Amino acid sequence: MKERIPYDEIISIIRSVEHGYLEMTDGEIIEQLDAIYSCNYVFEKKGRFVGFRNTKTKLNLKISGLHYYSPDSIIQTYKNVWSKSSIGEHLYKETRVKTIKAFFLALFSLFLLFFDSVNFDYIVCVLFMRIIYFMVLQEYYRRKSKTLL
Repeated sequence: MKERIPYDEIISIIRSVEHGYLEMTDGEIIEQLDAIYSCNYVFEKKGRFVGFRNTKTKLNLKISGLHYYSPDSIIQTYKNVWSKSSIGEHLYKETRVKTIKAFFLALFSLFLLFFDSVNFDYIVCVLFMRIIYFMVLQEYYRRKSKTLL
C-alpha cells in the first residue's frame, strides 16, 4: 500500500492548483482532508490529475471547487451521491424498469405467434429484435456501471 503523503505537502500542492485554498487556514484544510480520507479517498498526483481517488469505488475527486465544501458536507455528499451503494441503487432501478418493458414486449411478440392473421416472419423478426435490444441494453448498463464505479 502506498504511504500517505504528509499534510503539509498536500496543502502546498492543492494551494498551488486551487487558489480558493489560499483563503483557508491550515487547520481548516486539515479538517477537510480528514473528512476526505474518512471517505476512503487517497491523494494522487499523476500527470495532469491532482486530486483524490476512492479506493473502493475508483471515483476521482478533483481539487477544483473542493474548497467550497465543508468537512461535514463532503461526508454527507459521499454517503448520498458518491458511494457505490447509491450509484448501484440508481442503476438497479433504471435497469429494472427497462428490463420489465423489454420482457413484456417479448412476451407480447410470443403471444402474437398464436394468431394466424399475423405474418409469422414479422413476429419472429420483432422477437429477435427485442432479444438483441435486451442484450445490447444489458451490455450498456454493465459498461455504464463500470465507468460510474
